[in-house]
Amino acid sequence: MTIAIGVVDPLHGKIYVAADTLVTYGSELKRHAGSKFLETDGTCLVVGAGSVRLSQIFNLLIRDQPELLQFKTELDVVAIADAFYEKISASGIGDAENNDTPNHEFEFIIANNLTKKVYVIEGDYSVEEFNNFACVGSGFIHGQAALQTLANLGIHGKEALNHAMKTVFALHPHCGGEVEIRELTVTT
Repeated sequence: MTIAIGVVDPLHGKIYVAADTLVTYGSELKRHAGSKFLETDGTCLVVGAGSVRLSQIFNLLIRDQPELLQFKTELDVVAIADAFYEKISASGIGDAENNDTPNHEFEFIIANNLTKKVYVIEGDYSVEEFNNFACVGSGFIHGQAALQTLANLGIHGKEALNHAMKTVFALHPHCGGEVEIRELTVTT
C-alpha cells in the first residue's frame, strides 16, 4: 500500500511530491521497494498508488506520448486520463469495454513545472485539481489531516510534507520505509 502527497509551495515557486517506499502484499507481507515515481523528462512528477501493472502501463503511455506531460489546465490532464483509459482498454485489463465507467485500482498524483497545481487521476479516470495539496493511497486520510493541521500552525512546503509523511508512517501500518521527496520549480 502507498502514501503519496503533492504539495504546492507558492511562496517559493515549488511543487513537492513525496512517496513512501514500502510495498505490501495482502495484509501481512511488507518489503521495501525502490522508487514509486514514474520516470519523466524532469519537468513533470508522477507517482502512482495501487496496481503495479497499471503504473507500468501509465509509464509506457508517458514514454510513448511525452507531449501529454506539457499540460497547463485540468482539461489537459483529463486528456492524459482519457489516453490512459484507451491504453488500458487496448491491453485487455479488466472489463473496461463492458463498463461505461470502469473503476480500476489506481490513483496518480501528477504535477509539472507549467502550473502551480497538483492533479490526481482517480481509478475511475476522473481528474481532480488542487491548489494546495493532494494525498493518494491507503494513508491519504492521515496525510490530509496532518497537512491541514500543519497549515493551521503555519508550517508549509517541504517541511510540512516531510512531517505529514512521517505522521502517516506512524499511524498507518501499511505505509512506511523511506520518504522520497522530489521537487519542481514552477516556471510560470
